[in-house]
Amino acid sequence: MANIEVSQYKGDNNWALLLDPDGFITEGTGANFFIIKDQDGFTPEERNILRGISREFVWELTYMEEKNIEPYDVYEADEAFFTGTPFCILPVTSFNGVKIGDGTVGPVFKDLLEDWSDEVGVDIKAQIQAWDIGGEDGITPYKF
Repeated sequence: MANIEVSQYKGDNNWALLLDPDGFITEGTGANFFIIKDQDGFTPEERNILRGISREFVWELTYMEEKNIEPYDVYEADEAFFTGTPFCILPVTSFNGVKIGDGTVGPVFKDLLEDWSDEVGVDIKAQIQAWDIGGEDGITPYKF
């Protein structure tokens, strides 16, 4: 249902964020969610979320504090990103049409992407940029 609802938003590559019964952000549909504020990393508490392998891998690469994340926190964040097994890590540059930070991929994300690539011996950035998303021109919208 969340994916159907988010498909009604203008623009491309819209992803849903799910809320728990108390209105806190939990995760995306099949992806864990993180925000960065003042160089500190935050991810939703483990209740009401999928405890993903990719989420745990981010824990191994850097420290992230678990806390309740309200939608307001996302609006005030400097960066945000998803993790998930199919894509490893993807930037989130806007929330409900409002830019997160300056609306570009941030330095913490870039460092995590590089560390993840080094750790697994695969250039994840190159894979993402080469990925054919099935559009007419086959060009991914993610800019690094």
